Amino acid sequence: MVSTNSEIILSEINSEKKKNIEIIEKLKELNITKQNSEKLIELFKSKEKVSCASLASYLDISERTANRLLLKLEENNLAISDLVKINRGRPKKLYKFSF
Repeated sequence: MVSTNSEIILSEINSEKKKNIEIIEKLKELNITKQNSEKLIELFKSKEKVSCASLASYLDISERTANRLLLKLEENNLAISDLVKINRGRPKKLYKFSF
């Protein structure tokens, strides 16, 4: 980045930080807070699949809010869901982030 005086303000940012900043900007457009964005990036890096309940617990939000968040991410192609059959009741929906 160069200032108006042609001074170098920021040297090269490593690619990981640059990618994180890009992801945070995408999530910011979806009205997701920076704190939650950083936690979502951690989950993305761990490559874990999360359920609505586990995400709600991890982000310390309600399950309904977590569900809305996951649906918003899925609609914007930032998350992919899979249905997992369980012994009783409805199948469980697990999400994997695809930032």
